[in-house]
Amino acid sequence: MSGNRAEYWDKVARVWHLKGYSNKLLAEHWRKTHLALVSRWADVANAGHILKTDLFQEAVGQVQFLFEVAQLNGNVIGIDVSSKVVDQAKRRATDIGMDAS
Repeated sequence: MSGNRAEYWDKVARVWHLKGYSNKLLAEHWRKTHLALVSRWADVANAGHILKTDLFQEAVGQVQFLFEVAQLNGNVIGIDVSSKVVDQAKRRATDIGMDAS
């Protein structure tokens, strides 16, 4: 990928709502599969701090995986290379009543 990765993802986040996708069946399958895998691999509720290093779905997608994990374990941290993605994820978390500080 040429150029700055953060700038690329900032741009994608800015325009995603214009062309995104809306496959609710696929999003639900993704959510269930990932939650099942994480639950099988770790005791999420008692895992201490949990780090997620890609917030694109939480920012613009239909699957807010980190938000669901946060309901099981309040010690979650999300980071992303794109400040726009982080800002949008924080906004969506706040919209559903989560503390996104």
